[in-house]
Amino acid sequence: MPRGSTAAASSFTDEVSIPNTWFVTVDIGTPPQTFLFNPDSGAPDFMVLTSETGIDYTQPVYNPALSSTSAATADSSWSTEYGSGQILSGSLETDVVTVGDLEFEGFSFEIATSDNGVGGMTASGIFGLDHSTAGMSTTPQVQTWFGAVESYLEDPVFCVDFHKSTSTGTIDFGYIDSTKYTGPIGYAPLNGGGQFWTVQMTGVEAGSSGLVAMDFDIIVDTGTDGGNVPMAVAEVYFSNFAGSSYNSDWGTYQYPCTEQLIDFQFQAGGQLITIAAEYLGNGCIDSACSICISQLYTTTGTALWGRPFLEAMFVIFDWGNEQVGFAQKTSN
Repeated sequence: MPRGSTAAASSFTDEVSIPNTWFVTVDIGTPPQTFLFNPDSGAPDFMVLTSETGIDYTQPVYNPALSSTSAATADSSWSTEYGSGQILSGSLETDVVTVGDLEFEGFSFEIATSDNGVGGMTASGIFGLDHSTAGMSTTPQVQTWFGAVESYLEDPVFCVDFHKSTSTGTIDFGYIDSTKYTGPIGYAPLNGGGQFWTVQMTGVEAGSSGLVAMDFDIIVDTGTDGGNVPMAVAEVYFSNFAGSSYNSDWGTYQYPCTEQLIDFQFQAGGQLITIAAEYLGNGCIDSACSICISQLYTTTGTALWGRPFLEAMFVIFDWGNEQVGFAQKTSN
């Protein structure tokens, strides 16, 4: 059962020193063992690495033997293969878990006792925040972190506000901080069910294009370093640049680095939300640094908006109303 504030804020720590990676501080055990976890709205798992894998990790790992409140769950198991090729497996443990001001006693979570050593993660664990109502993919099945604490929160939401300029930010549980955004919130209802935060956008606008009505689904995923859009969306944006062309090798548009990119707007819940131009470039691809590529990678499937997109806006994951809200940030 949780103890502490029902409107808790957990900061993405100042120690975000690895490019393109966010971390959130998590304490486990008595006395607390402190870790940096990867908050992942595309996964259900609350998982921590342990020394039992035999891997010589450089990041801290959990040791249940050092906690007076830990307890192993008999006959438990889990296994996950990540996109990097890393395969982790292990068992379930219960212990005191603290995120920000919210402390949960006897929370059940995954501990990794086996690691194939491929594409190793840099965080100590995964802080799953997907929309799964079924719980973690474990035997026996247990609740996700948010599923376990939802009923104790003042409001069943969590909000992400990450600042690219300082590599710091917050993830707020149980409330929406009105000082962190400006203007209206565009709410898009969840589309299609399932575990992912999948919503439908209804239009885009860039430069002289005017509002172009189009429906396309996106998965909002804090655990992804990249992101993409349907080709039709990229075409609307780059119709403003005569010198641009599609680069099939990179899966995105290229353009002269001398070009100044413009803002991109998308429509969610009838509101236009702006992604500033500074978030849309992804550097040069030639030795002379004369040809640049865009962050608007393309996909033929459901679009995925990861950290480069989410850094550009204030995002509300509204579990209670099954929707995602987007708003303009008060600062970058």
